[in-house]
Amino acid sequence: MERKQSAGQKPFKCTVCGKAFAQPSYLQVHQRTHTGEKPFKCTVCGKSFAWSSYLKTHQRTHTGEKPFKCTVCGKAFADSSALKRHQRRHTGEKPFKCIVCGLAFAESSPLKRHQRIHTGEKPFKCTLCGKAFAHPSYIEVHLRTHTGEKPFKCTVCGKAFATSSHLKIHQRSHTGETPFKCTVCGKAFAKSSHLKTHQRIHTGETPFKCTVCWKAFAWSSKLKIHQRTHMGEKPFKCTVCGKEFSLSTYLKNHQRTHVGEKPLKCTVYGENGFRQLGDRNKHQTIHQEINLKSACESPSAAMSPSLMKQEPEKHLRCETWTGVKAKCQEVKWKFESVKVKSEVTVKSEEVIVKCEDEDSTPKSDLHVDRGSVKLEETVDSEAEQGNPQQFVDVEVWVDFLANTELNGD
Repeated sequence: MERKQSAGQKPFKCTVCGKAFAQPSYLQVHQRTHTGEKPFKCTVCGKSFAWSSYLKTHQRTHTGEKPFKCTVCGKAFADSSALKRHQRRHTGEKPFKCIVCGLAFAESSPLKRHQRIHTGEKPFKCTLCGKAFAHPSYIEVHLRTHTGEKPFKCTVCGKAFATSSHLKIHQRSHTGETPFKCTVCGKAFAKSSHLKTHQRIHTGETPFKCTVCWKAFAWSSKLKIHQRTHMGEKPFKCTVCGKEFSLSTYLKNHQRTHVGEKPLKCTVYGENGFRQLGDRNKHQTIHQEINLKSACESPSAAMSPSLMKQEPEKHLRCETWTGVKAKCQEVKWKFESVKVKSEVTVKSEEVIVKCEDEDSTPKSDLHVDRGSVKLEETVDSEAEQGNPQQFVDVEVWVDFLANTELNGD
């Protein structure tokens, strides 16, 4: 009578790989992994298997039978191993751990794919261009770049994409969803890559470095634009005159010279159109220098002397000051502590503009900061009587400023 094998004894060894088994039938089944033998064939689709259990599980794909049910969520599966993998989602169990970085996985196949990051292994090669990939699904997506296939279509606008992930990102443009939020300033983005790029504003990280001058940039696009200064590249060409530019914005600004377009309006008056943002900003410094309120609202408002120099006629017209209807010829400049001689040196830090209307009723005093300047003297009766407060006529002041501008002083 044949004696039973003692517990743990495995006398039947595979001659190919050395793996041992307790029964000869187990060894026979194992050897099919080396020979490639698949004796069990599906009568429906003709697919073959090395083991009868695999055929039985496969046949459920045709019958739709799913006898293994999850007791937590009720989801059913065709085989017990699939149920076991699923249950790890509920338990959080991740028994498959990477020995290099320690990252753990619920299944062995994701671990195997992950390990290729460390090994650099890319066994799946594109037959058209030779590019290699770590996973077969990656090559499947890559092949669409050759075929032009875009199977994922947006139900809102009809735009098609090669991958489902790209479609999902695109759909956020319709829903307005911005799930990726900056922890510093709270700004939210539709893409994680956009958030990562944005965060460099806060961290000051400049990973993109010019190989010529070593200047570093936070964004690759900025580096690309910068490199044109070294190469002299000007890819943006005017179709009218043929002039070339390194930036599309430069070309756009230039094209306005042909069409006469001046789309940028002064935000203060809404007039004076400009072709370029820089020109408008420069113009608006004129208004920024003024802190001039209605004379009725404020008895004392500051006016910059540099503004007076740039637009003396405009800003000396009393009618531009709401509530004051005095004529310009009635406006005089009163200077404190000035010497009565052929040239008057104004040493005072403050100049007061007195506005009077036709009935000589004072309306307001406008205070102006001013350094030392020299003016031609126009002295009224008070000055002739030795009054230390002298008055200089506005027209003289305007003439002086105009001459100064012309002489470049």
